[in-house]
Amino acid sequence: MRSIINRLVCPAVALSVLAVSTFATEPSPTGLWKTIDDHSGRPRGAVQIYEQNGTFFGKVEAALDPREAAERCRRCRDDRKDKLIIGLMIIRGLRKNGDEYSGGDILDPENGMVYRSSFV
Repeated sequence: MRSIINRLVCPAVALSVLAVSTFATEPSPTGLWKTIDDHSGRPRGAVQIYEQNGTFFGKVEAALDPREAAERCRRCRDDRKDKLIIGLMIIRGLRKNGDEYSGGDILDPENGMVYRSSFV
Protein backbone atom coordinates (compact mmCIF):
# COMPACT_ATOMS: atom_id res chain seq x y z
CA MET A 1 0.00 0.00 0.00
CA ARG A 2 2.81 2.41 0.88
CA SER A 3 4.48 1.95 -2.53
CA ILE A 4 1.17 2.71 -4.27
CA ILE A 5 0.84 5.94 -2.28
CA ASN A 6 4.46 6.88 -3.07
CA ARG A 7 3.82 6.26 -6.77
CA LEU A 8 0.77 8.52 -6.69
CA VAL A 9 1.98 11.24 -4.31
CA CYS A 10 5.54 11.72 -5.62
CA PRO A 11 4.49 12.46 -9.21
CA ALA A 12 1.71 14.75 -7.93
CA VAL A 13 4.20 16.70 -5.79
CA ALA A 14 6.64 16.89 -8.71
CA LEU A 15 3.90 18.19 -11.00
CA SER A 16 2.86 20.77 -8.37
CA VAL A 17 6.44 22.04 -8.07
CA LEU A 18 6.74 22.15 -11.85
CA ALA A 19 3.46 24.05 -12.16
CA VAL A 20 4.50 26.61 -9.53
CA SER A 21 7.90 27.14 -11.13
CA THR A 22 6.28 27.47 -14.56
CA PHE A 23 3.85 30.12 -13.37
CA ALA A 24 6.54 31.94 -11.38
CA THR A 25 8.70 32.62 -14.43
CA GLU A 26 8.07 35.52 -16.76
CA PRO A 27 6.86 34.83 -20.28
CA SER A 28 9.62 34.85 -22.87
CA PRO A 29 9.63 35.33 -26.63
CA THR A 30 11.99 32.38 -26.99
CA GLY A 31 10.77 29.40 -28.95
CA LEU A 32 9.73 28.34 -32.41
CA TRP A 33 7.24 30.78 -33.95
CA LYS A 34 5.05 30.21 -36.98
CA THR A 35 5.34 32.99 -39.54
CA ILE A 36 2.31 34.28 -41.43
CA ASP A 37 2.39 35.77 -44.93
CA ASP A 38 1.48 39.49 -44.79
CA HIS A 39 -0.47 39.31 -48.04
CA SER A 40 -2.34 36.01 -47.90
CA GLY A 41 -2.60 35.52 -44.13
CA ARG A 42 -1.45 31.91 -44.55
CA PRO A 43 1.35 30.17 -42.63
CA ARG A 44 4.67 30.57 -44.39
CA GLY A 45 7.39 29.06 -42.24
CA ALA A 46 9.03 29.12 -38.82
CA VAL A 47 11.44 31.38 -36.95
CA GLN A 48 13.42 30.25 -33.91
CA ILE A 49 13.88 32.99 -31.30
CA TYR A 50 16.59 32.37 -28.73
CA GLU A 51 18.41 34.26 -25.98
CA GLN A 52 22.16 34.57 -25.71
CA ASN A 53 23.68 36.51 -22.79
CA GLY A 54 20.49 38.56 -22.29
CA THR A 55 20.14 39.43 -25.98
CA PHE A 56 17.50 37.89 -28.25
CA PHE A 57 18.02 36.72 -31.81
CA GLY A 58 15.77 35.07 -34.35
CA LYS A 59 16.59 33.01 -37.40
CA VAL A 60 14.48 31.45 -40.11
CA GLU A 61 14.25 27.72 -39.46
CA ALA A 62 11.84 26.52 -42.14
CA ALA A 63 9.73 27.47 -45.13
CA LEU A 64 6.54 25.62 -45.98
CA ASP A 65 7.04 26.16 -49.71
CA PRO A 66 10.04 24.08 -50.89
CA ARG A 67 10.85 26.75 -53.52
CA GLU A 68 11.24 29.38 -50.79
CA ALA A 69 13.62 27.09 -48.86
CA ALA A 70 16.22 27.56 -51.60
CA GLU A 71 15.82 31.37 -51.91
CA ARG A 72 18.47 33.92 -50.98
CA CYS A 73 18.05 37.40 -49.53
CA ARG A 74 18.71 39.24 -52.79
CA ARG A 75 17.24 42.54 -51.54
CA CYS A 76 19.22 42.63 -48.29
CA ARG A 77 21.68 45.52 -48.14
CA ASP A 78 23.90 44.49 -45.25
CA ASP A 79 26.00 41.45 -44.34
CA ARG A 80 22.96 39.23 -45.01
CA LYS A 81 22.88 40.02 -48.73
CA ASP A 82 22.63 36.87 -50.86
CA LYS A 83 22.52 34.57 -47.81
CA LEU A 84 20.08 31.65 -47.84
CA ILE A 85 16.74 32.55 -46.26
CA ILE A 86 16.80 29.33 -44.22
CA GLY A 87 19.24 30.03 -41.40
CA LEU A 88 19.07 33.80 -41.96
CA MET A 89 19.26 35.91 -38.79
CA ILE A 90 16.24 38.22 -39.06
CA ILE A 91 16.11 39.45 -35.44
CA ARG A 92 19.27 40.82 -33.85
CA GLY A 93 20.17 42.64 -30.66
CA LEU A 94 16.77 42.66 -28.96
CA ARG A 95 16.97 43.18 -25.16
CA LYS A 96 14.45 43.14 -22.35
CA ASN A 97 14.02 46.65 -20.91
CA GLY A 98 11.46 46.60 -18.09
CA ASP A 99 8.18 45.34 -19.54
CA GLU A 100 9.22 45.66 -23.17
CA TYR A 101 11.74 44.24 -25.59
CA SER A 102 13.62 46.80 -27.66
CA GLY A 103 16.96 47.95 -28.98
CA GLY A 104 17.37 45.49 -31.79
CA ASP A 105 16.38 45.24 -35.40
CA ILE A 106 14.19 43.03 -37.54
CA LEU A 107 14.87 42.26 -41.19
CA ASP A 108 12.08 41.70 -43.72
CA PRO A 109 13.83 39.42 -46.23
CA GLU A 110 11.06 40.00 -48.76
CA ASN A 111 11.98 43.66 -49.28
CA GLY A 112 15.41 43.84 -47.61
CA MET A 113 14.29 46.55 -45.17
CA VAL A 114 15.64 46.57 -41.62
CA TYR A 115 13.35 47.98 -38.92
CA ARG A 116 13.99 48.97 -35.32
CA SER A 117 12.21 46.54 -33.07
CA SER A 118 10.17 47.11 -29.94
CA PHE A 119 7.27 45.19 -28.44
CA VAL A 120 5.56 44.65 -25.10
